[in-house]
Amino acid sequence: MPAVAPGGRDEHRRSGDGAGDGTVAPPAGPARGRLARAARVLRDEALLALELAGLLALAVTRPVLDSFGRSPETFLARGATARDVVAFGVLVAVVPALALSSVGVASRLGGRRVRGWCHSALVGLAGGLAVWRLGVDATAWGRALVAGAAVAAGAVLLVARHRSATLATYLRFLGVASVGFLVQFLALSPTGELVVGGGGVAGVLDGETALPAEAGDLPPVVVVVLDALPTTSLLDGHGRIDADLFPNLAALADDATWYRNHTTTALHTFQAVPSMLSGRLPSDPSPLPDHRNFPHNLFTLLGGTHDVEAVEQLTRLCPEVLCPPTRDGALGALLGDAVEWWRGGLEEERATGAQILPGALEPDRLDEFLAWIEDQDFTPGDRPGLWFYHLVLPHEPYHLLDDGSRYEVVEEDPYGLFLGSIWHGTGVDVARQRHLLQLQAVDHALGVLIDRLREADAYDSTLLVVVGDHGEAFAAGEPRRGVGEAQPEQVAWTPLLIKAPGQTEGAVDDANVLNVDLVPTIAELMGLAPAWDDVDGVPASQADAVRGVGKPVLHTDFDTVEPEDDGEFVVLDAAAGLERVLAADPVPGEGELAIWQRTEHGSLVGRSVDELDVGPDRGAALAVRDLDRLEDPGDGPPVLEVIGETDLPEGEVVAVAVDGVVAAVAPVQPAPWWDEGRVVHALLLPDALGERNTLEAYAVEGPPGRARLRPLTVTAG
Repeated sequence: MPAVAPGGRDEHRRSGDGAGDGTVAPPAGPARGRLARAARVLRDEALLALELAGLLALAVTRPVLDSFGRSPETFLARGATARDVVAFGVLVAVVPALALSSVGVASRLGGRRVRGWCHSALVGLAGGLAVWRLGVDATAWGRALVAGAAVAAGAVLLVARHRSATLATYLRFLGVASVGFLVQFLALSPTGELVVGGGGVAGVLDGETALPAEAGDLPPVVVVVLDALPTTSLLDGHGRIDADLFPNLAALADDATWYRNHTTTALHTFQAVPSMLSGRLPSDPSPLPDHRNFPHNLFTLLGGTHDVEAVEQLTRLCPEVLCPPTRDGALGALLGDAVEWWRGGLEEERATGAQILPGALEPDRLDEFLAWIEDQDFTPGDRPGLWFYHLVLPHEPYHLLDDGSRYEVVEEDPYGLFLGSIWHGTGVDVARQRHLLQLQAVDHALGVLIDRLREADAYDSTLLVVVGDHGEAFAAGEPRRGVGEAQPEQVAWTPLLIKAPGQTEGAVDDANVLNVDLVPTIAELMGLAPAWDDVDGVPASQADAVRGVGKPVLHTDFDTVEPEDDGEFVVLDAAAGLERVLAADPVPGEGELAIWQRTEHGSLVGRSVDELDVGPDRGAALAVRDLDRLEDPGDGPPVLEVIGETDLPEGEVVAVAVDGVVAAVAPVQPAPWWDEGRVVHALLLPDALGERNTLEAYAVEGPPGRARLRPLTVTAG
């Protein structure tokens, strides 16, 4: 039967209630006629819905399921089960079509013509959305041009569907074919592994741990994994942890063994954490980080002897028998993520370089860690505990001050970071400053954990581990998360501190330790002998004897250093890298305000302008972005970032004051190449903010200690 367009020339052949393809009803009694008409209406509406489903598959189903299918970490971060994944895929594929189809069904109340025109309009709307989606994903057009193309395409489709029976047939075939997007998501995408599984499910506890007869009672174990933390961020220029900035980590180092030459084997959490917890080197492509692909891991090593309390953010290595799912509302949160992603789409993704990691990168992630600490009972009992927490800090976004309070910035992504991956020269200093402030908040939280262990009389007997999963680079012209010539020590070297049970004196071990050595080292310290044959790591005590001087790091597309012989790993020199690490001093100043004291005039920060030498007006200006937000943040956190364009020469220093107190000093620098001119980029000392938040700026002239401030004109940029 040929398809007929609503309102087209064959309309006279339809029955009174028809809105799609019509046929002449056979003679029948009243009841039979009503049933036949109802069946015909259902069939017609199903065919019309199929047309909309085909177009909406291009507009919604394909892009959403494709993006989320490549991001299994999204579902892991939300704590989604296999049932959640299936429900998510089905709802994304079905709900948009049902929503538009329900509008069409309701229009039947207006009669045949209204139904016909309504369906054509819905086809135009769905087609316009498909064109808009394609334009956002696949072109560099501006939003206005993409929107114009979508409106034009929608109008053409509206008219064409109303007049053409052939178009209806093609759309219905497209609707049937669109089921393939759902099948691909559930069965073939990386996320589909959460549904169909990968690897064999090994026995959880049987044969995982071999207990020697002399092992005795096993100690409790606490492991905290910190995310995106280079060892260089902690140091004072003399190879020590800066106790003024990070007192709790420094105090832990006084009780623990600090493996200063510890490095990661992968620069992304999705690969680094599974390698750390399983003892296996990473690979590319990497398997889904769950228990099915990594059946031998820290949790299964101790699951038969310890009560497990684990919070994994982007992995699921702890099997459900040991770590039952605790998060509720995963499906609703995922659908919200899908709506938010669809509104921004790939254009916004590319512009920020961000990954979809909902739940793991929320502003309250430090509060959640502190709440978790408070909820734990560390008191020694009949059965020891294994407490594990992956804290996705000091990982960006950077929004925390040293005391854990929040602030806002002008741009979500750090200024001067291109596509989330490469640093321009301007912006990198403030980004490091924000990173260090967030790291101070993490140090405070670790102090809370250690205090709770002491209060429970468990600190001395506990095997306590603090380790970083990978580093983060802050070097002009270099990748943030990739091996470059100028910053390998920042991305590969990460802290590893292990306090053995009963250990009271600190030690420094500079052996060539890798992250895959963590679990074998824990096992050795506990007197365990794992019956595993798939471990690449060794106990730290054996690292130098079996490893040599190379440090493998899995190659990524962000690396500017290539592997030798087209291998999988970039191999770094252990001795050369450690030498650069020990020389690191990201905060050369001293005192409470050391992090805020940028430039040689840093001692001005925190001082009242009235106390300083203020000269005549300089006759120059500073045009500050979002000046109104900065001076009046409303009820939200304070805005502390200053990005101001200026006509001052490059290299001069500008002091920014708030309510008469110097809140920042910063150099005049060239704007990143995607901007123009010269800029002053700074982070404001929060203690300087007052009731008015009136911003003033001064050119700083003269030598440090005898500087003169010359006022600048501050305008909204």
